[in-house]
Amino acid sequence: MPGMGPTTGKYSPMPPMPDMPGMTNDMSNSMPGMNMNEGMSTVGPSSKDFQFGLSDQTKNQLMNYQQGNPLNFSFQLMNKQTNQPQTKFDIDAEKKVHVFLVSKDQKTYKHIHPVISPDGTLQINSQDPQEGFNTKDLSPGDYYLYAQFKPTGSADDQVLMEPVHLGSANAHTPSSNLTPDTSQIKNIDGYTLQMTNPPTVANGTDTGISNMQGMNMPTLTITQNGKPVLLRPYLGMAAHATILSQDGTQFEHVHPMLNSNQTLQQNGQTLYQGPIPFHTNISKPGTYTMFSQFLIDDGTAKGKLITVPYTFTVNAGTSPMPNM
Repeated sequence: MPGMGPTTGKYSPMPPMPDMPGMTNDMSNSMPGMNMNEGMSTVGPSSKDFQFGLSDQTKNQLMNYQQGNPLNFSFQLMNKQTNQPQTKFDIDAEKKVHVFLVSKDQKTYKHIHPVISPDGTLQINSQDPQEGFNTKDLSPGDYYLYAQFKPTGSADDQVLMEPVHLGSANAHTPSSNLTPDTSQIKNIDGYTLQMTNPPTVANGTDTGISNMQGMNMPTLTITQNGKPVLLRPYLGMAAHATILSQDGTQFEHVHPMLNSNQTLQQNGQTLYQGPIPFHTNISKPGTYTMFSQFLIDDGTAKGKLITVPYTFTVNAGTSPMPNM
């Protein structure tokens, strides 16, 4: 999902980085020991080419939802030119389509992977053995439904956003009025997560990566009882993070950029050690929430998936820096 434009959901190539001796890169010209293919992807929730196909039956399924009960609904990703559903997708981060269901107040966040039928129907099922998810914290109300995908044969990633309503029509979620975190330390399920270098400056453009000013490197450290923990690959990478603007219209899906000495091999298994830096490129000033996901190596068969939210304010840049 490298470098996509923040308002169209289309791919915008990163500016080439200067050649340096001994450096290689899968994305442009990289740095030794850096996983540049896990770099940044800035996207927006609108697409000129695709739209959600939500049937009346699906909308009824959503309205009949009750908190804690199974959530089961389907939709299609419709090509606006052909009025036909997209049926073939390239695999990205081990999945063909990434779906995000986020409450309007950004207090609830779900990263879901639908089961895809040959006719292009995408099925969301909270009880699916492989892709199921907990609905205890999924209260009735207003949500943003995002879909991120790359149609086979296209150079462009697509990101769509559709407001949806869960449960009774009388259940409404107020618009988010995000308050930046006063502490960058969070305690979740016995783990301590600390962010340093939260994003502070927007890059001043709405069309992708045109300068280096808005590039930020928020970094997370995860410990348990004061000791660093190891991470397992989650969807093929050390971590994933989704950054959403307060109004839900700006969306960025980013991955870590690690040094080679942060990747370990233990008993035939790949593990990662922190700190975990994310390469972000936020194009508009405002208040954002960054939802970071890690799969902690806790000694169990599946590991422990942690989702941690951080809220911060990004200011307008003062003077553009030149392209590299």
